[in-house]
Amino acid sequence: MRPDEPSVTTEEHDGMVFQVLREPATDSEVWILPEVGASCVRFVTSVEDRLLEVIRLPESWEAFRQHPTLWGAAVLFPFPGRIRGGRFSFGGKTYHLELTEPEAGHAIHGCVARQPWSLLQASADQNGARAVFGIGMDSHDSLLSQYPFPFRLNLEIALRHGHLIHSFAAENLGSGPMPIGLGLHPYFPLPLGGQGEVDDCEIWIDAPYFWEQQSAIPTGECYRADESLDLRTPRSLRALASVGFGGQHRMLNVCYAQFSDRHGPLPSARGVRCGVRNRQAGYEVVVDPSATFAACVAYVPPSRDKISLEPHTCVPNAFNLVNEGRTAGTITLGRREFWRGSVDISVRALPR
Repeated sequence: MRPDEPSVTTEEHDGMVFQVLREPATDSEVWILPEVGASCVRFVTSVEDRLLEVIRLPESWEAFRQHPTLWGAAVLFPFPGRIRGGRFSFGGKTYHLELTEPEAGHAIHGCVARQPWSLLQASADQNGARAVFGIGMDSHDSLLSQYPFPFRLNLEIALRHGHLIHSFAAENLGSGPMPIGLGLHPYFPLPLGGQGEVDDCEIWIDAPYFWEQQSAIPTGECYRADESLDLRTPRSLRALASVGFGGQHRMLNVCYAQFSDRHGPLPSARGVRCGVRNRQAGYEVVVDPSATFAACVAYVPPSRDKISLEPHTCVPNAFNLVNEGRTAGTITLGRREFWRGSVDISVRALPR
């Protein structure tokens, strides 16, 4: 292998073992931590000969292990967001999930983000570098106590032409149908590019419906974006704070979808695209998911040092919303049936 060719290496840093993807032609590098959710915990790339930090390393590995969905790019499966009270019904039976957000009394973000994944394959060629990871109840018996339907989930993380691409394949291992949802939870530093003010950074979400939430759980009511909070045109974090979303020492959490509570997804060849931009630095991160990701959550913690733009296949609490007769994006897999989807993250320069 020549030093200018893409590569995949196994490396130890701070006592932990990472899979590291490199693409010298774009000065790109990706660090993946299989032992904690196969999360991508670092992504850097160059745009116009400037090296940009797109996904930042956690501030401490102890904090990351305790809350792996607050850094990196956690995989949220078999449901993204919260399940109210950790309880839902499916197929005439009621299920109780572990309350992984005990202070609020909810289950949150599925059960795979904290688990060790297996490295299945790694390779590199002139088109980029990739590593494939897997997790499932055929190898992790304990997962069945956290989600009562047997599944297997494979994840390919690829670095290709400066793009970070997550590709998913979920399989129902059970004898009956299984409800699922999947999300990706990537965090991007604020201010993007390290210049200017956080308030001047802009976000956009290309979706026609805004979902009302209480305590980050959809109420079941939603509105046309052009009649509520329309983010199809980029708006600054300052502008959002002025209408009650986020701001100093406050969390921002908004939910959008290609479907309303009464209408299915609009026909589309792609999912809900979204992005964050910093006009002063001159750069923009774009999250471009496949068509099955018909919902999106944007989250800025009170620290306001990062933003997560989360492509979801469904809205939070979807398993309960569908039981109320609402459209929510839940996917039902039959016996041995597969679901596939992907998310492409890239950085581009804004027009000068």
